[in-house]
Amino acid sequence: MKLSVDQTLHRAKSHENNGEIDAARKLYKSVLQAFPRNKRANQALANLDRLRRENSRKSPSQAAVKQLVSLFNQGRLELLAKRSKALTRDFPNSFLLWNLFGAANNGLGRLDLAVSGFQKACALNPNFPDAYNNLGVTLNAQGKYDEALANFNRAIELKPDYAEAYYNQGISHLRKGGLDDAVTSFARAVEVKPTYAEAHNELAATLQAQCKLDEAVASFMRALEIKPDYAQAHYNLGTTLHDQGKLAAALASYERAIEIKPDFGRAYFSCAKFPTGVLPDDLLANLEKFRADGDNERDISRVQFFQANILRHQGKIDQSFKMLEVANKTSESEAEIRLLRSKTRNASDEIARWSPSPVKRNADRKLKILFILGPSRSGKSTIEAALGKCEGVRLGFEGWRGEAAASYLKSLNETRLRANKSKMPAAKIEKVFFYSENELRADGVRLLTCTNPISIAAAHYFYEAFDNAYFLFVQRDEYVTASEIFAKEYRKGNFYSYNAKFALEYVRWYNDLASELVAKMPLRAVNAKYEEFLEDQSRLFSLVERLLGIELSPKEKTFSTPKRPRSGEYLDHYKKHLNEFD
Repeated sequence: MKLSVDQTLHRAKSHENNGEIDAARKLYKSVLQAFPRNKRANQALANLDRLRRENSRKSPSQAAVKQLVSLFNQGRLELLAKRSKALTRDFPNSFLLWNLFGAANNGLGRLDLAVSGFQKACALNPNFPDAYNNLGVTLNAQGKYDEALANFNRAIELKPDYAEAYYNQGISHLRKGGLDDAVTSFARAVEVKPTYAEAHNELAATLQAQCKLDEAVASFMRALEIKPDYAQAHYNLGTTLHDQGKLAAALASYERAIEIKPDFGRAYFSCAKFPTGVLPDDLLANLEKFRADGDNERDISRVQFFQANILRHQGKIDQSFKMLEVANKTSESEAEIRLLRSKTRNASDEIARWSPSPVKRNADRKLKILFILGPSRSGKSTIEAALGKCEGVRLGFEGWRGEAAASYLKSLNETRLRANKSKMPAAKIEKVFFYSENELRADGVRLLTCTNPISIAAAHYFYEAFDNAYFLFVQRDEYVTASEIFAKEYRKGNFYSYNAKFALEYVRWYNDLASELVAKMPLRAVNAKYEEFLEDQSRLFSLVERLLGIELSPKEKTFSTPKRPRSGEYLDHYKKHLNEFD
């Protein structure tokens, strides 16, 4: 399609702003060939000629710049830093030199020098988007996310299709905890550059953090279509499939990541956590070799848990449990245990003081929210997966906005109390979950689930804020639950798991609090025994139907008894361990 004169001039100006002088000159000349007296084109071309003459006096030769760029591409950053700095003495107004100086120092970890270089490049050429993007990347590395975002925004303003700037913008949002904004940025990056595998990967990882697992899987798959040997994307896909309970597919993804990157420590550690009897012999041999060869993992407890898991797969349960004791002792923190005890006590006291307002059960409301809650390892995820086989059920997994959601609900409750009203102001689902009510309704969702165990401390707020919120508290043999908690490696928080006695104390606290909540909101909460669900899955569906006042429609017409997961492998060892401290 032939461009108009105005369109051609606009495109030429865009090239000029991006430093693409030859492309701009070519377009201006094309206008003058057709319209020799066009004032705008003549003036723009004259300006370019003047700038070229001036730059020949204040800029290094193209050959010199090309050599510097070659040094950067070769990773010879120390030499690049020295040569670019030396050239700035002769050409102090060369924005390209200062940009390369900044890039060299950023790669060497000299962030303050990098910032100064990029800032000079921006000052010398305010229309150079790469310098703003590079400055933003360095500010990100310094933890100055708001400043970084301002520079990414400027880069995008200058170059609206700048995919890398959108990607880096997403990283800033992610590090600030802004998952929604991060999704928007990464989505924009892949929109303007559909083959950007790294952006697809980050988009997927952010969706995974929001527990939008189906969408995350689709984005990881897109990244792998573009870049089949992308080890990190294979690994991330594996973690998402594992969260979905698709263990065979998850294991295949981890194995592929290891095949591509044989020293991929996290992939080995993740494989070792699989249930006993799942790992093929050749993979177990690789895990043993990886352990024997040693690794660069600085987290000693992580290596100890890894060794304990390998011993478990080898059938050496006694040795495995001894290593678990060592790993947990390494991770244990008396200060964190005291803090957790304080938090659980405060939660119990607050709920004990709570008097539920006379909120009527709204059985006619189409969308229901079901919190399936229990301590870690209680079986709540298995129950959620069973409900996921029904029409109109959206599995939310453990996805909710955490402290931000709890603070939002608490503020609503305080507003209710100040106004002396029996009912809280209307709450918005999107302030608590990563979905809006309109979005869920448009997708035909009748039931949204949430299994985040921490949300029990805010259960009374959910009850007051949402008259369509219900609670299914899952209880399992407390010793089996506690023994599995003690055997599990948690990557963050969950400090109760590293002390055998406190793990059991935590399970008992959770179950007692659940029973108190059921007593206070009997129309909208019930207890469920995990062992009974294993015996007869149809009883669960009947219980949930009575609780919610709706009819569940399983996609499969016959109920299948779920395969019993491994449980209690360390039960006797755990009880003996407890007795040693009594």
